[in-house]
Amino acid sequence: MDDGDSRDEPEPRPESAVDSVLLEYVRDPALWPVLAVLVLVAATLGACVLLLAIVDRNLFAMAALALLVGMSAHAVGRNLRRWRSGVAPRVVAALWGASAALAAGIHALGVF
Repeated sequence: MDDGDSRDEPEPRPESAVDSVLLEYVRDPALWPVLAVLVLVAATLGACVLLLAIVDRNLFAMAALALLVGMSAHAVGRNLRRWRSGVAPRVVAALWGASAALAAGIHALGVF
């Protein structure tokens, strides 16, 4: 007897606007070069902010770093409050990882 309580099939969750925009770049192979450039530019800017804030101790870079950390925490927190792992937390983690790796490489080479 079916009483309207269907627990076998989970209800599909609608994608957020951020997830749909980010996934569009991943799904369409024609946009992969654009995605690569966006990731490299974001990682380079993140590495510059990290180096200026940590190595050079620039106050404006520290403020920018605090702003970026706050925006990242907000983006991740929004997805975690909904009890779902969207694309945004993975993108944020990947960009911070790429920025840190690039900053460490630049510092190890003695460029900065």
